[in-house]
Amino acid sequence: MTIDIYGIPNCDTMKKARRWLDEHGIDYRFHDYKKEGVDEERLRGWMEKVGWETLLNRRGMMWRKLPQEVRDTIDEKSALRIMLETPSIIKRPVLVKGDEVVVGFSEEKWYQYDHLYFQFGTYVHYNDSDDHAGNNLFGSLEAQKSNHWLYGLALFDNSFGQFSQYLYGGYTWQFPDDWKNFHFKLTAGVIHGYKEPWDDKIPFNSKNGWGGDLIFLGNSALLFTIGKDFNFQ
Repeated sequence: MTIDIYGIPNCDTMKKARRWLDEHGIDYRFHDYKKEGVDEERLRGWMEKVGWETLLNRRGMMWRKLPQEVRDTIDEKSALRIMLETPSIIKRPVLVKGDEVVVGFSEEKWYQYDHLYFQFGTYVHYNDSDDHAGNNLFGSLEAQKSNHWLYGLALFDNSFGQFSQYLYGGYTWQFPDDWKNFHFKLTAGVIHGYKEPWDDKIPFNSKNGWGGDLIFLGNSALLFTIGKDFNFQ
């Protein structure tokens, strides 16, 4: 998911923040207050999440330019009006990723955008076999990074009822604009748990055929994968 960063281009803190994003390979969209301003609905949403006191920069020049009476009587309503009229008084940067809002820049705070994702599901076979057993359940835990790399561990019963593990890494491609709720994810890793007499039945090592998977990721995305089996015997 692409990050949106709000501020003004000639701010030193903004320069540091954008340099940090570039150095870590994180895609972002820059919203320039001077060119685009900020709309009331978006600003109210930020205030609900982090509070108007966090958004209002009381250490900058724009705050010091306000009349003393205004500064002494500031409240949520007047703060909203002032930030709409003068977006430069909003603390910079404001970082938005999905429903998350972070105000101000610090490496420690921004590293919190690396998050964990748990998924649980089941699988079905293309063809039935008397050898198939187990409950076909699958669960995994992923550490997903802001630069789209991910690392995970999946636990599952394989097709023959043997407890197995998949340790993997991968990368996620987020589709743009109207397709932003969809993504493509590619992973690779090692599988453990296929034991005799099924140690040669890992899906990658079985039939010489093509296969595909269509996976519903909750109400957020639809994942389609395609692959080919290779026989090494």
